[in-house]
Amino acid sequence: MPRSLRPIALISGLVILGSATAANAGGFRGCRDKADADIDTLKASIQFAGGQWALAVRYDIEIEDARPGDHFDLVLTLSSGRCDLRDHLGRPITVVVPLLEPVAIEDGGEEIRFRDEIVVNLPDGLFARPDRLRLHGRVFSARSGRSLDDDSTSVKSFRHPTWTSTRVYRESFWR
Repeated sequence: MPRSLRPIALISGLVILGSATAANAGGFRGCRDKADADIDTLKASIQFAGGQWALAVRYDIEIEDARPGDHFDLVLTLSSGRCDLRDHLGRPITVVVPLLEPVAIEDGGEEIRFRDEIVVNLPDGLFARPDRLRLHGRVFSARSGRSLDDDSTSVKSFRHPTWTSTRVYRESFWR
């Protein structure tokens, strides 16, 4: 599969792409983490296909003052209105994307840039209105477990020309 589009699937409330390295609550005590992140781009779109929703997320992240061996994760959550989306057991749906393959390394390794697009398949029935979804992203450091940057964006929804909005919304809402 091309690097630019990696599909991943929903796994009971938590989606993991690769192996998660950060997003730990405690982190390592006594470590000083100077790294700083900037989410330059966070864009998302959603489309219904084959009985499920395909959420495409594009990101561009710059990490500064990273030490050799540091690892970082992009943690994504979805909300509809003021509520986080949850699975059938009531757990928030979270996508953890380990930032493993930088597209650029500058200033002797002190500035690292990660840019990619992923696709997450979500089952139908998680939300009533795809046009009211919002994606939230946070970059975490594995060394300290602290959040380095966060951003959010509205999710652009696409409808197939043969759909009627009533059909899409009612099927999603009543399941």
